[in-house]
Amino acid sequence: MKRPVTVTLVAVLQVLAAVVVAVTAFDLIADAFELAKAGVATGVDAALTAQGVVDIDPGMPAQSTFVAGVLLLALAFGRLIAVAYLVQGRRWARTVLTVLIAVRLAGGLSFLFRGFILRTTLLVAVDLVLLALLYDRRTGDFIASRSPPAPGGTGLADSVVGR
Repeated sequence: MKRPVTVTLVAVLQVLAAVVVAVTAFDLIADAFELAKAGVATGVDAALTAQGVVDIDPGMPAQSTFVAGVLLLALAFGRLIAVAYLVQGRRWARTVLTVLIAVRLAGGLSFLFRGFILRTTLLVAVDLVLLALLYDRRTGDFIASRSPPAPGGTGLADSVVGR
């Protein structure tokens, strides 16, 4: 079966999302190096000591920013790997992308509580469209035709295709 447009559209949008996440990750990593060089640790140490807190590492802002950047970079590469397998029709890739979209959707809803109405609306709309495309009948047919049957019987995708 030929790959449907819905799968290609999801793949393109997910690659764009991965690029945005990777740019953000590199920005965080660069910020971590700037924090480390700028002597922020000295200021943080002085502020913590003034508050009576002495058990916290003053280099923590730079370290946590670096770790966040590395984790985002790993997420971007994971998304690209899942997209590569989705276009091949792998069922597990659709599941991974669904989880990533759900996490991004939950994170996007947090912007609603900070007053970013337009950003939240756009993010939610795009994520809902992606989920609809991932679970479109043509996408399900394509994945069912390319993926081996699930162990222990037929799954939801197989029962949809059988109709």
